[in-house]
Amino acid sequence: MQLEQIVAEWLAKAEMDLSSAMYLSKMKPLPKEIIGFHFQQAIEKCMKSLFVYFNKEPPRIHNLLTLKQMLDEFISIPNIDISILAQLTPFAVEFRYPMQIELEDQYVLEVLDNTSRLYEYFKVYILNILYSNK
Repeated sequence: MQLEQIVAEWLAKAEMDLSSAMYLSKMKPLPKEIIGFHFQQAIEKCMKSLFVYFNKEPPRIHNLLTLKQMLDEFISIPNIDISILAQLTPFAVEFRYPMQIELEDQYVLEVLDNTSRLYEYFKVYILNILYSNK
């Protein structure tokens, strides 16, 4: 399988996560933790597609800030708002289990907006590097 095809598969999986989160965001009551998990997964898969592109094994971690630091070792991605990465990271594991923290609907919808914009940025960035090297 060609590199472009593998990276495209990672992006397709990311798109499915984002689409799932968008779909779930129409539900009442809002399944906040599940929506957040799909947000986080969409961005994680975008980031891991870059590891694949650069022939590196994607690490089996979910902390988006750590993934960003690892990516910085071989590629500089400009204009990434790390506060969004920090906002998303707890949805990978922490918020998926019973907890004392109450997530507000408005907060989750704000994360949805931030994630959608970050996802589009990553998608365009990845497709640009993928197809500009041809």
